[in-house]
Amino acid sequence: IIARSHKLDVHIAPGLLDFDYGEWQGLAHQEVKARYKELYATWLDHPERVRMPAGESLDDVRQRAIGVIDDIVTKHRGTVVLVSHRVVNKVLICALLGLDNSHFWKIRQDTCGITTFTYEGGKFILTGHNDTSYLAPPLKTPLSDF
Repeated sequence: IIARSHKLDVHIAPGLLDFDYGEWQGLAHQEVKARYKELYATWLDHPERVRMPAGESLDDVRQRAIGVIDDIVTKHRGTVVLVSHRVVNKVLICALLGLDNSHFWKIRQDTCGITTFTYEGGKFILTGHNDTSYLAPPLKTPLSDF
């Protein structure tokens, strides 16, 4: 939708695909909480320590997503728009700010929230975060990361 209005091509970057929740995928929140009690508690307290059963860790996401960023930095100049999912976005925001994945829950990323970085002198600088002002009034209860 973004590209169409600017008459731009879209390039699919597999490194920005959504987080692989593995065995948690498709389960209701309460079901995950009941079936994976200890892992769920760790996910809430220390997400950087969790590897989803038959899925990914936040470090896996970080490695593949940073690969996309490295590729963009070497091949493009000017404005580049990346579109991904909440978990991937939050991991990338942490990475670009120089924070490890233990800060994952300290980043709020609403659905359709726009985060903006500039790239200057080999560094990323956060210039705007989680802008949803262009949307209709938000839901009374924000969606959770899971």
